[in-house]
Amino acid sequence: MAFGLDQLDNEENPNNQRVLESYIHWYNASTAVSAVVAITAIVYIQDHLGWQVGFAVPAFLMVFSALVFFTGSFLYIKVKAGKSLLVGFVQVLVSSIQTPERQSPSQSL
Repeated sequence: MAFGLDQLDNEENPNNQRVLESYIHWYNASTAVSAVVAITAIVYIQDHLGWQVGFAVPAFLMVFSALVFFTGSFLYIKVKAGKSLLVGFVQVLVSSIQTPERQSPSQSL
């Protein structure tokens, strides 16, 4: 989802917030619809055509979606990372090791 939001984020657009909210709503709706289709259609295919075809259909669709993604990758806006994710993870890990006596808010209640 973050990658898609990066494609639409335009600070100069006065309707930027509305565009981003619309993207999030459509993303959630398409995820829900695809889950319902996957649960019903793939189970139907497996019951009536066998598990081999029921496995082949999603595998083919996954390969097709990867091809479409990589084919259009030259058009994507690629935001450079500020720093390594590993560095941030290690900083949090070291901080948590150095201060083990601190309690999280849920534990102090």
